[in-house]
Amino acid sequence: MKAEDVNRQWVLGEEGMREPFWVREPEGLGMKMPDKDMSIGAVSEAVGVHTSVEVIDVASQSSLSHWTLAQWAAYYEDPSRDKVRNVISLEISSSPFSKQVEAPSLVKQLDWVENVWPNDLKLPQAYPTVQKYCLMSVKGCWTDWHVDFAGSSVYYHVLRGGKVFYFIRPTPANIKAYEEWSGSSERQENTWLGDMVDEVYKIELGPGNTMIIPTGWIHSVYTPEDSLVIGGNFVHSLNIGTQLDIYQVEINTKVPRKFRFPHFVKLLWFVA
Repeated sequence: MKAEDVNRQWVLGEEGMREPFWVREPEGLGMKMPDKDMSIGAVSEAVGVHTSVEVIDVASQSSLSHWTLAQWAAYYEDPSRDKVRNVISLEISSSPFSKQVEAPSLVKQLDWVENVWPNDLKLPQAYPTVQKYCLMSVKGCWTDWHVDFAGSSVYYHVLRGGKVFYFIRPTPANIKAYEEWSGSSERQENTWLGDMVDEVYKIELGPGNTMIIPTGWIHSVYTPEDSLVIGGNFVHSLNIGTQLDIYQVEINTKVPRKFRFPHFVKLLWFVA
């Protein structure tokens, strides 16, 4: 799509935000992004070198604890790094780095947190801080099939590097298959979710590309080269039913609270 076509009039129409879409150049989206050449060391300094960060060991898809951003930057910038590791959950809203990031205008117009949550209640740890993430992935990273918490939509801007997305449409049958797959460690280990659904779609992103993932789309992600991405999550009024369906899937499959959309039920009360 062209940036000038990504607007409120389009999104409220019959074709608006029904499928993942991407824009080649960021100009016209009304967003603000850091310099594409910003080093991981500079990101670490902008957020805070002593900030704790959750690191994913890609081989086991497990989390590694007790990492700081300084340690992550040293790993990322080491040409002889020994293992493939990933950072996909560093939320930066409360850091100085946040000033360098603004979501696309359309996202801010739709986002419940932006428009419904009272400004005087946007206190640290007391409201959903999910709007600004910095994702730092090395070549070979793989994030297995998942749906973003509460079925939230996502904006995703590639500063440098590249990403390959595989998508599954959130039909009732596909959501049921995903629930069965994600609720069983045995199935996750032995079954490719794509074989349990009707169709899988592929989208490749490169430097400067921006993508928006609509409500509830199931996806997995491969990183073909070292990458730096800025993204964020948002829930909205365009597809409330699917957001609630995914929230129920999280309850049914006993997703730990730390991996769910923070303060989601309270947000629903504000929306109501």
